Order: sequence, then C-alpha cells, then structure tokens
Amino acid sequence: MTSPSEEFAKYPYYDAKIQKNQAYRPDDGEHIKPIGYFSEIKGTTVIKIATSIFIKDLRLCIPPLLGIIAVWFFIVLIIALPYFSLLVANAIGISSVFVFIFIEGWTVAASSNAIRMESAKIGKSLLVMFKKFPKLLAVAAIYLFLISPVIAWTLLLPEEAFLRIELLRFMTDLIGILFNVLFMFLIPLLMISEQSFVSAFTKSVRFFIKTMSTDPSFTLILIYYYIFGYYFFYFMFFPLVYPVIVLARVLYLKVNFSIF
Repeated sequence: MTSPSEEFAKYPYYDAKIQKNQAYRPDDGEHIKPIGYFSEIKGTTVIKIATSIFIKDLRLCIPPLLGIIAVWFFIVLIIALPYFSLLVANAIGISSVFVFIFIEGWTVAASSNAIRMESAKIGKSLLVMFKKFPKLLAVAAIYLFLISPVIAWTLLLPEEAFLRIELLRFMTDLIGILFNVLFMFLIPLLMISEQSFVSAFTKSVRFFIKTMSTDPSFTLILIYYYIFGYYFFYFMFFPLVYPVIVLARVLYLKVNFSIF
C-alpha cells in the first residue's frame, strides 16, 4: 500500500498536487492523461495557477482578441454610416453583448482543455461553443433583460446624444461587471457540463454564495480585475488578462466544486 507522499507529488503550479504516475507523450511532452488536482485552492493562489497555465498556452489569447477585432470592425462600419444615432449606438452595444458572451464560451471551453491537458485546443473548443450556442443565447438574453431599463432610460434623457452614449456605456459596463461577478460560474457550467440551463443557473448562484461565504477574497479579486480591466487597460485586458480570469473561474469549479 502506497503512502500519500508516494501516491501524490507536488504539482508545479504552487500548492496543487498530481499523481506521480501521470503519463506524458514522449515525443512532445504533452499530457495523454488529465492532470489531477488534489488540494483545494483559494484566493490569490487561484489567479497564480491560472496565470501559470495561461503562460504555458498563449493560444488562449486568440478568442478574446478575435472578439475585440470583430466588435471594433462593426463599430467603425456603423459609425461611418451617415445616419449614426443613439439607436445605432444601442445596436452596437447589443451586438457586442452577443459577441463577448460567445467569446467567453469559446474561452471557457479552451480553458478547460488547458487545465486538464495543458493544451487549449482552440479549434475543438470553437466547435464546443457552437454546440452550446442556444444556451449562450439564453445567457445573452438575461444580460439584455438586465440592461434594457438602462437603454430605455438613456433614450428618454434630454442631453445631447454623445452624453447619452457615454452614460449608456458607463451604466452597461457597470451592469456587465456585476453580471460577470454574480454569475461567474454560469457560462463555465454550461460549457463543461451537460446539465440544463435552469440547473446550471441555479447551481451557479449556489456556488457564488458558497464562494462568497468561504472565499470572499476570490470574488474581490475578480471585481478588481474587471474594474481596472474595463476602465484602464481595455485593449490589454481582453487578450492578456481576461483569459486568466476565465481560467481562474474554470479552475475554481474543477478543484473546489469537482465539476469536471
């Protein structure tokens, strides 16, 4: 009978552990068995581990980078039209919601591969995102429902269109941060499990409450990253920081809630 010290080894990502008999492919060193995480990880340690995984596979930059390119191409195209108005600005914002929710689904799928096998498998992850397309549409519908009062309110304000657009952007960004924190586990649950949308939604709320009660520092870290990412480092945030945040949430589900 093997002792715990013989059965498990210190994993190179800080305080997590793996089995010593993990198999690697001899030609390129890639895992042919999933990485096993043994111990709980919380707070800043989750971010450190996620950063280490991200550095090992920078292909995780691809989905958010393509999302930024798609949104800005759409913005430039629409603004160039002679009939640009506040309604058009709202159309841009709504389109951006759909783009980034699908991008998050793609990044989650790639992150789960990177966590388990040290390979993001970007192409296969994209196929997984398309497979879960209806569930991601439901997430987008919830978010649009939450921001619909803000859109209606700004349309009724007497200020100039530019000021209303800036106010609309600020309010929707704020709601977006709250949405991403309160439902931090929703899209990961939808992408890495086969449960229904309602089941994933209720479970994500339950996991958020448990995380807040047992590990509030993790939630505060996410809030910090979202705020500074959105308002101070927008162009660096999505391709470089955003994948780490997604990785951290997926890793949290795997290790602390044993979802996959």
